[in-house]
Amino acid sequence: MLAELSSARGGAPQTDDDRWPSRARVIIGETQAARVALHDQPADARGALSHMHGLLGRYGELVRASVVDNAARAAVRDGIVRVRIVAEDAAAGRGGLTVYSSRAGCCPCDVTLLVELR
Repeated sequence: MLAELSSARGGAPQTDDDRWPSRARVIIGETQAARVALHDQPADARGALSHMHGLLGRYGELVRASVVDNAARAAVRDGIVRVRIVAEDAAAGRGGLTVYSSRAGCCPCDVTLLVELR
């Protein structure tokens, strides 16, 4: 799985030393594939795709997650793979989660899943 993710911050303050960190888990099937620290939801020129589509120049970071062997086989049930991206600390009043598409952020990619069973 490949996706551009960031925390979720109100407004769009320009990127500076005031960070808005968050944590997220990527779950593929029933297996936790990754636990990632999202350092901020920056807003500056690198978020050009967001700005072009009216989203205030926000962007995130590319996150990769994978499962192998039996976990990959178990994730594919009836031709459907379930992928969940879950914010861990949004209830604490900070953090949150933003998932970007090919029309937002800094990397023109949608959430991408490659399934390879051997």
